[in-house]
Amino acid sequence: MMAATARRVAARRAGERGVGTVLAAAVALVLVSLTWGTCMVLGWWLQVSKAQDAADLAALAGASAMAAAQDPCRAASLAAQRNDAVLSGCVPLAEGNSFAVEVRVTAQLHPVIPGGPATVQRTAAAGTRPGMVTQ
Repeated sequence: MMAATARRVAARRAGERGVGTVLAAAVALVLVSLTWGTCMVLGWWLQVSKAQDAADLAALAGASAMAAAQDPCRAASLAAQRNDAVLSGCVPLAEGNSFAVEVRVTAQLHPVIPGGPATVQRTAAAGTRPGMVTQ
């Protein structure tokens, strides 16, 4: 009787062989996928932050050029290019002794996922009264 019970237990265990390997492979796949997704999101977040920095620097360059009676949009464009972005909008305003420059830059996001965003746009303003641009 005991031998029959032992054979049934052994037969049931033989059918379960490899289950641990499959479970470990599934857990590893989930962990790798989560790590990859986290790296993608953090990479995009850093690139968006870099695009905002490029917009801020382009606005400051434009305001400096405007203060020196030079073309603010050209200076903003050069500053954006130096920071791996493209100037996609520039609005210089002057009113009496006050001036401001608002810029919009576009930067590429890498890697691009199908269905996901390929670029990011950021805006910044600088000058003696930066608020006059957005009013």
